[in-house]
Amino acid sequence: MVNGDFGALLFRDILRFTQYPGAPFTGDILQDMVNYFLFPTVFIILFIYVILGVLFTKAQAKFRLLVGITLYLVIIVNGWYGTFALFGQFYILFLLLLGVFYFLLTHFGIRIGGGGGGGKVPGTGEGTEKQLKLLKSRREKLDDDISALEARLAAAIQAGKFEEAEKIRREINRKIEERDRWSLVNR
Repeated sequence: MVNGDFGALLFRDILRFTQYPGAPFTGDILQDMVNYFLFPTVFIILFIYVILGVLFTKAQAKFRLLVGITLYLVIIVNGWYGTFALFGQFYILFLLLLGVFYFLLTHFGIRIGGGGGGGKVPGTGEGTEKQLKLLKSRREKLDDDISALEARLAAAIQAGKFEEAEKIRREINRKIEERDRWSLVNR
């Protein structure tokens, strides 16, 4: 049987489920793959992504990807995948409870400041309006810098100064990254 062989290969041999083909597996390979392979894989990847996001910066994205893949493979090879997967039936319940908790916190939580928006931002000693003006002015300055650099880039390319154009392109990318850090949308 192809389905039985594939299920045994995936669940027993690769993922090291000692319970396969018994309970909690249904025998329907599609349902078992969704419940005990796809859902746990997504949540393990999200878990690893969040943990590594705390440990590494965006500049270390390739290293974070390498460590993430390595951690995922370590989970599988050491047989810990089954521990994550057996909670598969509770993932949806967990997400619903997490969503309700998030809703309650964001809608009924304690807010900083008052109705005027002039409250203090913790740790800054400054009001929110002043912080917003600072962010906006910094972003506008970066937009102006990027526009000026783009004009220099076009002139360098037109003059055939490709090494200088490459330096200007790197500077533009650096300014764009800095602008994105100052953006309210990304915070």
